[in-house]
Amino acid sequence: MFVRKIALITILLAQTTAVSQVKSEDSKNQQKPPNVAVQVRAVVTDRAGQFIQGLTKEDFLLTEDGVQQSVHSFSVERIEAKPALLSTKEAPQPIPEAAQGYPASPSSRVIVLLVDTAHVSSNGLERARIALQHFIDEQKSDQDLIAVMTSSGKPGVTGEFTGDRSKLKAEMKKVRPGYTQFESFLTPVLCGKVVRHDPQAVSLAGLIIDSEDRTSGSVQMPGGNTQAEAVSKCMMVLLESSSRRRAVVTSIGTAVERMSAMPGQHIIALFTEGFSMTATGGDIAINEVRPAISSAVRSGVLIYTFDVKVPMSSKQVNIESYSLAGEILNSARDIQHGTSLLAGQTGGDAFYNLDGLSGQLQEMLDKNRLCYRLAYNPPPAADPRKYRTISVAVKGHLEYQVRAQKGYDMTDPRWAR
Repeated sequence: MFVRKIALITILLAQTTAVSQVKSEDSKNQQKPPNVAVQVRAVVTDRAGQFIQGLTKEDFLLTEDGVQQSVHSFSVERIEAKPALLSTKEAPQPIPEAAQGYPASPSSRVIVLLVDTAHVSSNGLERARIALQHFIDEQKSDQDLIAVMTSSGKPGVTGEFTGDRSKLKAEMKKVRPGYTQFESFLTPVLCGKVVRHDPQAVSLAGLIIDSEDRTSGSVQMPGGNTQAEAVSKCMMVLLESSSRRRAVVTSIGTAVERMSAMPGQHIIALFTEGFSMTATGGDIAINEVRPAISSAVRSGVLIYTFDVKVPMSSKQVNIESYSLAGEILNSARDIQHGTSLLAGQTGGDAFYNLDGLSGQLQEMLDKNRLCYRLAYNPPPAADPRKYRTISVAVKGHLEYQVRAQKGYDMTDPRWAR
């Protein structure tokens, strides 16, 4: 009897283990991102910047991590310039018919005007509004579908894709800045060094905290621990910066997902004052931004970033430190790092500290009037999070310039929790 009980318990344990393993495997399979094709958009120009026409699938050499890939889908996208914008003195460069078998039929554009309300002040937002009103009135074509989105997710802005100019302008009026601009020399990049206990950074942070507290009229606590206070305040700075960075990354992932099922050329125009790439531990937050980049790359979505920051009056601070100027420069580089990654890795462009947003928006459209779309199935990899490099060239024409996505990994914002 005892032996039979032991045997029964053994069988039940084995069955429980088997069920547990099946559930575990099912859970893993549910969490595994789908193996979808990579959509590569290639714009080919000569050294003078003129579009190269008439290319076929056989003309391209597409590699991933140096290994040639088989292109299973090929098409040509053509966007005609808006007639009202054509110069009477200079005839527009003709958009060619593609080679036989690959007709370059006129295509539409799907554009998301993404206002990074997590990193845009009221002054920057007003600058963006003026440029976008001109864009909607003068540069948008009748075939374009456009949505206005924000990174804060605040109610009011519907994010609806429409070609109706009056609706788009009404949506822009609803956008509100998500934070109050406050200039502080206690920047995330400096705080990254403080939390790593860099003595020089801790000393400078202490001077900044003391100076800014006195300027704001804050009460000073005598006999405090300067290093502990610097680390504490810097952790708050880094946590806030990380939260706002996640907001813009999540909004990009949402925009890509919504655009991916729509036909036409896909562009995200991000209006921001830049965001820090310093993580809470003081390292660079590449892994926080890469899922959105990879999602855009695999879906063939271009990202263009526009700096809308309006320079403020120089902030005065009573600090005698030779390292302050260097940290200010480091902060400027840190803020631009994220936007340059988003644009450069997806085949777009980043515009910094330049007047004339309308001209920059027109350049975004002009650079993508003719492009070749190549799709391939990504090869399997032992580590799905491994970064994969993409290279596109035209066979026998090293002089041609090819603008395309640079690389991706298999992470996806829906699974990167």
